[in-house]
Order: sequence, then structure tokens, then C-alpha cells
Amino acid sequence: MYKGRIGVGQYWGSALLLVLITLVAAGILVGGYYLIVLPLLLESSGVGLGAVLLLSIGGVFLAFILALIALPYIIGLQVRRFHDMGLTGWTVLLLFILGWVVDFFFPAADYSSGTPVILPLGAAIASVLFVVGVVIVSWPGTNGPNKYGEPVRYRSLWAAVKGKAT
Repeated sequence: MYKGRIGVGQYWGSALLLVLITLVAAGILVGGYYLIVLPLLLESSGVGLGAVLLLSIGGVFLAFILALIALPYIIGLQVRRFHDMGLTGWTVLLLFILGWVVDFFFPAADYSSGTPVILPLGAAIASVLFVVGVVIVSWPGTNGPNKYGEPVRYRSLWAAVKGKAT
């Protein structure tokens, strides 16, 4: 999953497929939890408001679990995309840390007053970093073989998500 290369077109198609699968799965799991499981739990237990709030977090927890399941595939796509450009996969981690540090020092919003307030400098920096990220992963790969192998053409988008060339 973290070895080899992936071209721009297959990267974006695979990333879109992964996002759609995750959203549909989250919709089914979280929707089922809130529409079926939570009402049954509340009806049968006769709990108070605190328990209702605690049980309500269950749907968010399910969505978080799905994001954690998708995370290795997302990282794998990123690493293979960087390999296609001749860059090491560790660049993904470096850029993630850089983005986190910039967001820490220049947040896009302030929630301290209870009402979110957009901070123009932070929002501008976040927007620029987003555009730079899209440009980076859309940059053409190296022609022919590089130190990460030959260019790979996956037989399907799902095979590209999993990183299985054959």
C-alpha cells in the first residue's frame, strides 16, 4: 500500500472513491445509530439528560472509527503520489506537521468567545495551503522509471486505493 507509484488521474479517482465509500458507510452507520439504536436505547432505559448526551456521542464515535479505518489508505495514496514525483513518502508526514504547526500559530477561526469568529490571516493561510496541496498532488510524475519503480497503471480505482497493481 505504501510502495510503488500512482499517477495524477488515478490518484484523484481513487481519493474520490475512498471519500465516497467513507461517506456512504458513515451515513449508514451513523444514520442507523441515531435513527434506530439511540431511540431504542433511550426508550428502554428511561435515562436522564446526561446519559442522552453521552449516548449521542456514539454516532460521532462511529464516524471517527470509519475515518481511522480510511486513514492508512489515504496515507498510502499520498505516499505513492509523492513516489510518482520522485519524492520520499516521508514528505507526506513533513507537510502534515508543517500544516499543523501553521494552523496552531495562525488558526482560521477563534472559538474562545463562544461564537466562531473567522480570522482573516489564518483563513488566508489555510486557503493558500489548500491550493498548494492540490497543486502538489496534481503535479505530473516523473517520466519513465524512478527510484520507486516504473509508472503503475492500476486495473481499477479500488485496486489503486489498496495499492495492488496486479
